[in-house]
Amino acid sequence: MEVTLPPLYGLAVLEVVLYAMLLGWMGSRVMHARKKYGVPLPAAYENKPDSVFNRYQRAHQNSIEGAATFYITLLVSAIATPVLSAVAGLAFIVGRYLYCTGYYNSLDGRKRGFMWGKYSTVVSVVVARVGGRVWCTV
Repeated sequence: MEVTLPPLYGLAVLEVVLYAMLLGWMGSRVMHARKKYGVPLPAAYENKPDSVFNRYQRAHQNSIEGAATFYITLLVSAIATPVLSAVAGLAFIVGRYLYCTGYYNSLDGRKRGFMWGKYSTVVSVVVARVGGRVWCTV
């Protein structure tokens, strides 16, 4: 069986790389916060209420937890509509950036980025359904 990908499918692959870079940047911010707030390895979290370090750690961990859904829906939806998928993917990446930088500042600071990420994920899931149907009829 031969699968032919659309010419702009590479946009989705580029966004997978961009998100991996964002996750790497978030990880470096966690390491910086670990040193700044004196949280030694292997402790995953600081045992303090409203710990700033914990917000850095959770922003990174939440982004890792959503990576699989993002990658799968982006790559599958790009089969049917690579441009719409790329727009939704970029919105997701921007949303995750806003989420983590907002979360670093306050617990409520994450809301705007959270909503960007959720809306773009819904678009990707719906379009992935179409992409999956296109792929299955090849």
